[in-house]
Amino acid sequence: MSHLYNELDVKAIQESYCYLFPVINKKLEWFWYPPDKFDWLCLTSPFHSRPTFDKFQALDADLQSLKLTAPVQEYKAIGQGLSRLAKKHGVGYSVGLNPWADYMLLLASQTDALQEVVVVVAHNWNPLVKKGKILPNSPLYKDNPCESDDGKYAFVFEPFLSINHTACVLFTNIFPHFIEAGKGARDGPSLVQRNFIGQKNGMKKGLIWTLGAINPSIRIRGLITLGAPAFALLSDRSLTDTVESIRAKLRRFPSLTTDAYETFLVKGTAIPWLPFFHPDSYEVTNAPESSERRDDYYKLASALR
Repeated sequence: MSHLYNELDVKAIQESYCYLFPVINKKLEWFWYPPDKFDWLCLTSPFHSRPTFDKFQALDADLQSLKLTAPVQEYKAIGQGLSRLAKKHGVGYSVGLNPWADYMLLLASQTDALQEVVVVVAHNWNPLVKKGKILPNSPLYKDNPCESDDGKYAFVFEPFLSINHTACVLFTNIFPHFIEAGKGARDGPSLVQRNFIGQKNGMKKGLIWTLGAINPSIRIRGLITLGAPAFALLSDRSLTDTVESIRAKLRRFPSLTTDAYETFLVKGTAIPWLPFFHPDSYEVTNAPESSERRDDYYKLASALR
């Protein structure tokens, strides 16, 4: 089995994005495809214009042939080179918004699961060049979120992959781009993020624009946010207090209703919102009750109806 998408896969992914987001306004276009003056922001591809398969193949070929002159070459120079390659071919390092969204939308297109959607939101994508001079994958690489990063995200997606669930999962980040080359994924907001947003609540607005652009014929079953950084951009409350409050409701009322969740308002519509800990966090990896928290997440996510 090939680890790369073929031409039919790419077309199916693009069609799924276009069905999910039939119209993109200027604000959302700026949020997903920012101007060239912002460095490193080359993760997304303009799926509405349906770039041809050969563009992705060309970027893949250039990426595979890229030679690093380590240890002399700096991360910034490597990142600028990667960004230039993307601009040269008119596509980014994913078919649409990011590699995990690509994978999940292709899966949804194959299982006729595009009638309902669950939106999963984390903080940001990896640095454009990870420490150790690790480059991004090809935009054609099949990046299964249940297997990436040693499978630590698998429990997030598993509630929606059973035969009893027909919802599409849209994965995105509240900052929907790479961060600066060589920067740690857990570091504070990068210079790029601060310059890119340039206004209070800018990333929250971007999420609202994203949710508001979803095809009105597709029901948004719920919103899931992962980790404190994303949560802090959307709420003034403590993530731990909020998650534990929701878990307490689960204990009292095992047959959950939407009242157990937070709500996120988009165009006057209250979307059920499940904030949760990041899959890499202490609370769900090594802390006491970590396995119980993952089990509760499964119940809570499965109950989003």
